[in-house]
Amino acid sequence: MKREMKCVLCGHDSYEIIGEKQFENIRTKNESFAFTVRLVCCKKCGIVFQNPLQDLRKLEAYYTTMYREEGCRPPQAVEKEFNLRAEFACKFVKKGQRVMEIGCADGTTLGIFRNRGMIPYGIEVSKSNVSLCRGKNIEVFSGLYEKYPLSKERELVFDLVCNYFVLEHVVSPVKFLSFCNRLVNVGGTVCIEVPDIGAYENEESPSDLLFIYEHQFHFTQETIDILLRRCGFKLLEFANSSQPFGMHFAARKVSCPLSSHRTLDFPSNVSDVVMKKIKRAEESFVKRETMLREKLSLLIKRRKLDKKTVVIFGADNHTKILLRLPEFKNISVKFIVDNNKDKQGILCCNIPVCSPNTIDCSMDTVIISSRSFESEIFEQLLGMGIEPQRIVRLYS
Repeated sequence: MKREMKCVLCGHDSYEIIGEKQFENIRTKNESFAFTVRLVCCKKCGIVFQNPLQDLRKLEAYYTTMYREEGCRPPQAVEKEFNLRAEFACKFVKKGQRVMEIGCADGTTLGIFRNRGMIPYGIEVSKSNVSLCRGKNIEVFSGLYEKYPLSKERELVFDLVCNYFVLEHVVSPVKFLSFCNRLVNVGGTVCIEVPDIGAYENEESPSDLLFIYEHQFHFTQETIDILLRRCGFKLLEFANSSQPFGMHFAARKVSCPLSSHRTLDFPSNVSDVVMKKIKRAEESFVKRETMLREKLSLLIKRRKLDKKTVVIFGADNHTKILLRLPEFKNISVKFIVDNNKDKQGILCCNIPVCSPNTIDCSMDTVIISSRSFESEIFEQLLGMGIEPQRIVRLYS
């Protein structure tokens, strides 16, 4: 068992325990892992983090072979989301300037920047994503950002450093933003998108956004402001996120990172504010799951799903929640499909994951296990020739 640690943001060693959750048989291509998530909230600065943090070796094995940002989403939905991200960032960068994206996925966002006249670079840990980037002639470093070979020639060369839903994954957000500080020119900008505890209650699917084993940290606007000041940035703007549970912000580099958290001021009640947001998020999660149970019960009775061949679209945490519901006990799920090629060929809850092309006329029902991208997946299935009466939309 790894030892508990002090808060990486403020150095405080007093925190409130939020809860603990176990995850078993999380698969990579070659092995499976168990994860324990023990969440705490720092009583001084209000940042929420796993204590102890996850084993970096296990996470790297998962990210390298399994983790793809787009999940079960159709490509057109991913591109629309990335366009929104680039639209916000392009307010802070000009044509001919250099852009670095840390965690650049398949290079979609960097391709948008290039089309707008910027010079794109990336850092990406997923091997398959690195290949996709290089296939688009985007210069990308393959590996964790900690292994990026920083040198005097590589420092202070970018006008914009961006990352989207990356900060919550890192071992230390202070070290990560300090790394960003070394990459960006003085007066340059970072654009970052992260989950926001205060917006977790807005998520409409029955996902417990707090207990996610790969999310080491959770943020609010209050803790983001503290973090930015600690790392030599001044907040410029908060904006709507591409996800209902997220926040998007831009900050300008004003100095090198501060050497000590002791020079920062912390609001006296920040942890109380954060814990109230967590309580609302947990209440919202219970409400969403209860509503889903009720809807599934009616749907199963009406469509007699226990007598049909069922396929689920989406091999993610949402599907795992669905399969744990009592209503699914007597339903035979033949297989799960997913657009993510890295997930195809593995097992999800002991059910094989296949390509969407595997769906044929022998399948009676396809259940779309996605709230945020249900419409896009529905259109994808229609484009494949699946009759609408065979498709179950849980949220429409």
